[in-house]
Amino acid sequence: MSEFHFLQPLDVLYLRGNRLFGDSSATGEAIMPPWPSMAAGAIRSQLLASHGVDSGQFAQGNAALSGGLAQSLGTPDQPGDFRISHFLLAKSQACEGATPTSRPAEQVEVYLPLPGDVVVLEENGSKQVHYLQPHRLHAVIQTSAPCQQIPVLRTAKQAKPAGGLWLNSAGIQAWLNGQAIDSSHLVESKSLWKIDSRLGIALDAQGRTTEEGQLYTVETVALAEDLGFLTGAAGAENLLPANGVLR
Repeated sequence: MSEFHFLQPLDVLYLRGNRLFGDSSATGEAIMPPWPSMAAGAIRSQLLASHGVDSGQFAQGNAALSGGLAQSLGTPDQPGDFRISHFLLAKSQACEGATPTSRPAEQVEVYLPLPGDVVVLEENGSKQVHYLQPHRLHAVIQTSAPCQQIPVLRTAKQAKPAGGLWLNSAGIQAWLNGQAIDSSHLVESKSLWKIDSRLGIALDAQGRTTEEGQLYTVETVALAEDLGFLTGAAGAENLLPANGVLR
């Protein structure tokens, strides 16, 4: 069983990938949406902190956990039952008595990137949504596909697919039911978040002085108002506080 928590940033997010900086003035690109492992690490740290356990000692294997916390987190070498079951971009809905850091799933509007079988084309100034349809290819066309039919986009004329689009909750439901998706189900990513570039310079670890020629730019993510992440955590029943600050 999963407990759902609404995680909302207090400032811009530094969501870097695993790519190192290259030449001087290189840009650290942001990954949006971030990997669910970001939430997993932050919530695991919160579990330790809320039970008075030093995360550094735990990482070194010097902290003994007990009871439900031990069952949930296990050890650094043998993790316990804790899992992230859901990690969705979401917008909180105004609701009397709701707190900004923890909301039930029914109080948020969730968003998903366009599924792989959905293509949006710009036609006559409007967005038209098309499903890929299974189609048997001509015998002269050879593919490594395991099935005799493959998903194909069939339209009257060629057009470039529109990018940067997400489905809202109603659009997700329509897609799951195999129903038509219209423009009211589409949300542009620029209305959900914006990229904010920050300039920095490397520091010498010993003297704490700036390194010459080591300028860099980092992309940060500024979420729109009331945007956050709906996160489902399994294996931590009644262990997480209702409110708190994640680090």
